[in-house]
Amino acid sequence: HARAYSASALAHFTACPYRFFLHAIMGVAERPEVFAVDELDARQRGVLFHRVQRALLSDLSRDGKLPVTRDSLPDAQRALESTFARLSARARDDYAPSIGDVFETSLSAIQRDLTEWLERAVQEKVFVPWHFELGFGVRHGELDDTSAREPVELPIGIRLSGAIDLVERAHFKTEGERELLRATDYKTGAVPDKLGIVGGGRVLQPLLYALALEQLFPEARVTSGRLYFCTARGEYKSHEVALDGTGRAVMSDLVRSIDAMIEQGFLPAAPAPLPSDREKFECERCAYRPVCGPYEAERVGAVKSRELSRLAPLFKVRGLP
Repeated sequence: HARAYSASALAHFTACPYRFFLHAIMGVAERPEVFAVDELDARQRGVLFHRVQRALLSDLSRDGKLPVTRDSLPDAQRALESTFARLSARARDDYAPSIGDVFETSLSAIQRDLTEWLERAVQEKVFVPWHFELGFGVRHGELDDTSAREPVELPIGIRLSGAIDLVERAHFKTEGERELLRATDYKTGAVPDKLGIVGGGRVLQPLLYALALEQLFPEARVTSGRLYFCTARGEYKSHEVALDGTGRAVMSDLVRSIDAMIEQGFLPAAPAPLPSDREKFECERCAYRPVCGPYEAERVGAVKSRELSRLAPLFKVRGLP
């Protein structure tokens, strides 16, 4: 309760408690890599993708052109082309690519994914886009005008900060005249091997953002949160997590487990095996490896039984559905 956490910061805990400690509690910034840009990396692609989505949906909403229908799709596609041209020009200025042709190929791939995402939006029959980049407790980025300045206090015992890519509301109301809401987090990468409710502590945005919406709009009923892998690489997969009793119980277990180790003052380097390769550990892709050294995975395999028992809350989180 001493600080606000983001969903991505909490996800560091299951990968390695010490990474969580350095990133979320001590605020140690990851060392940026400096290199000549010839194509957009994963983070840069995601930033551009989100910027275009937010700008396009905001413009369509302002002009009363949401939801996108089969009849209005051609107009929306022209708006997308204009928005992408403007924001991709900004990306060229920001990154000053060293190999122009390779950079342009990267941009073309992003534009194809955005075009497909827009065409698939026509298939949505229940929910209508409402708020775009709805923030709470964050002061940076291009946020929705209705964003909250302070973090959200969740009933599971945590203060949450972040921004929901898309808040959707149903085009109908329940019998009690309550609006139905859904929180959507866009993803531009590949689909993880394990999703589930929280995916062993790695997939937290759907439930956490749904819980945040409940606090931000107490008069409405929040049905779920979802991850939408809205690119060809993610196969346009939609992963929805219901905000029900099971989901609330799982998230409460996760928060209590993290609390237990913070209260112990015990957040050691205990890297998890990589989901894609159980023979390798999270150290392989950890920005804080220069702090730990190269042998943490081997050391964890030889810890004393007393220390293993102290890691019980961590193992519980990694076993959550």
